[in-house]
Amino acid sequence: MRIIAVTGSRELPESHAALVAFCLRDAEMIVTGDADGADAYARNALKAGQRMQVYSVASYPHLNRPAALAQRSIEMVKNLEQYRASAALVGFPIRPCPAEIKRPLRSWQACGSGTWSTLAMAAGRGVRIVVYRFGDMFLPVWPSCTWVKSNEFAGAFELEVKQTSLF
Repeated sequence: MRIIAVTGSRELPESHAALVAFCLRDAEMIVTGDADGADAYARNALKAGQRMQVYSVASYPHLNRPAALAQRSIEMVKNLEQYRASAALVGFPIRPCPAEIKRPLRSWQACGSGTWSTLAMAAGRGVRIVVYRFGDMFLPVWPSCTWVKSNEFAGAFELEVKQTSLF
């Protein structure tokens, strides 16, 4: 099953809705959150024959809002990890990656940007990540990682993580 997940800014301009929908055109399953912006554009892109899974902040009523926002994204990434052979997480950040995120990790890195925290955690767990830059935004420089132009997602960049030796 082809799974495409979306993460992105709540402030992503509506002019990008068509781009989000274009990225999801071949998905059998769309995975996203319940926020405005990129998440909403993904939810609105659902076509006949596609399935959708939406991660909701309301699922975590025992947590304060910032913790619930993070938990929603953590659960989404953990789910994607199970299907990483057929999944891609497409990110639509509107700001550069905060300096607090030094490299992809398996755990959540709180930095004030849920989009970048989600992307870094997914990359750390072996999920394919694809990023559309907003304007002339720089992509982060992470150790043992290279950004390359995507062959599948026109205009986007994919993160290639180099395997490091265990010895």
